[in-house]
Amino acid sequence: MRILVLSDSHGKYHRLIAAIAAQPTAEVVLFLGDGLRDFERAVAAYDGLPKTFLAVQGNCDYTSEHKEREFLTLDGVKLYITHGHVESVKNGEDVLIRRARQYECQVALYGHTHVPVVMYQDGLHLLNPGSMHSSRDRNNPTYGIVDITSAGIVPYIVDFQEDA
Repeated sequence: MRILVLSDSHGKYHRLIAAIAAQPTAEVVLFLGDGLRDFERAVAAYDGLPKTFLAVQGNCDYTSEHKEREFLTLDGVKLYITHGHVESVKNGEDVLIRRARQYECQVALYGHTHVPVVMYQDGLHLLNPGSMHSSRDRNNPTYGIVDITSAGIVPYIVDFQEDA
């Protein structure tokens, strides 16, 4: 199963559409907040396709009724998804890791920092897809992929490049 992980679009709706189009084998699209209106437009554009869309709210999604965090199981893998501001991820991943472990998750997904991260720590995969608006440490915006295979869990970052 391929999971497309997007975050922090901050008005760059067209980039969400392009990333979804670039990953046609993704069965699930997760949005980690800060641009929920963009994400809702993307969901509407792909209405009826065989994809599952799920989002959590970020600190800039002021009027959202989405939850700040979600726990879900996909292909037998437990995931914790959050924007990250309530876990203070700009000060490190300790709270995020503790919460994911409390719920026995194998994957924790978060945004907020605009810095992509792929990390593995004692059975827990962490992925921050960076930002679809602007990366704080790369030239291009980024998004994440989590592949759940019979061989294991493979998270990675994709540099998003717009067509000229």
